Amino acid sequence: MFNATIASLLKIGQCPSASICVIKNDEVVWANTYGFSQVWLRQKADASSIYMIGSTTKTITATALLQLYEQGLFNLDDDINSYLPFQLRNPKHPDVPITFRMLLSHSASIYDYCIFKPVGLLDVIKFMPFPETIDEWLPDVLTPGGTFYREDYWLDSPPGSQTTYSSIGYLVVGCLVEKLSGMSIDKYCENNIFQPLEMDNTSYDMQRLDRDNMVTPYISTDSECTSRCLSMTLRVSH
Repeated sequence: MFNATIASLLKIGQCPSASICVIKNDEVVWANTYGFSQVWLRQKADASSIYMIGSTTKTITATALLQLYEQGLFNLDDDINSYLPFQLRNPKHPDVPITFRMLLSHSASIYDYCIFKPVGLLDVIKFMPFPETIDEWLPDVLTPGGTFYREDYWLDSPPGSQTTYSSIGYLVVGCLVEKLSGMSIDKYCENNIFQPLEMDNTSYDMQRLDRDNMVTPYISTDSECTSRCLSMTLRVSH
């Protein structure tokens, strides 16, 4: 009955697959997989399937930064400009510092202009060639005079006064993790989060993963025959 319920919920939500487990006292007491990891190939999901987790990644990024906070490397209300390799302020409120607390709580007044506006091929091409590191890209986007800068990336309200979900803000968090730890964020998380938790098939870098086991992400469309759903979950591999 339980399995039938899960299958029905996936169908209702137009979700092609899922990997689900129940953990009790640090042990996996139940696990199962449902649906197809590759819809058009009718390839079933299994225990080795690796999912993209999208914005759930922010939880990992925040955990990494707070681990460094626990080491006493910064205070939550510090001005991030004391730690970044470039200066970052909302140009509309240049005298208001942006703090770690603001970034973590999505209240740094950074707006995801390029994410929330309709994006076409030309919008993507203008960012090419893509930079090697986060701190190469961020100043070009968020700093006046930058190659990709638009004032739309900043809210009119000052930092700390309004909560607005911001993926770009969390790129700044990732940049801070790298500068504070002295290593790339994927390497830091591998050493300090993924390996201790035995998350052996988890990485920021897709090149480190088994591509044959990666689940294709899907997005829903209006047409039933081409209906797809972005299937995302974090899988712990033991």
